[in-house]
Amino acid sequence: LTFHKPMGGMFLWAKFKYEMNTTEWLKKTLNNGVVYVPGEFFYCNEPDHNTLRMSYVSVTDENLQEAVARLKASL
Repeated sequence: LTFHKPMGGMFLWAKFKYEMNTTEWLKKTLNNGVVYVPGEFFYCNEPDHNTLRMSYVSVTDENLQEAVARLKASL
């Protein structure tokens, strides 16, 4: 994944470097207890299915590490 470093706000925007349908992948991550918003829903035209948006505002460092491990396990 590539990321845009947030300069504020509540969300981290990420993009897979290869073809990945993040809407389909969400089904797997939900089974592992992780939710995000597929990026395609933020596009008016030509949605990018390789993108996703994750909130980081209300989690601890430990929770973030666990979430990353669960996302990785969902691949």
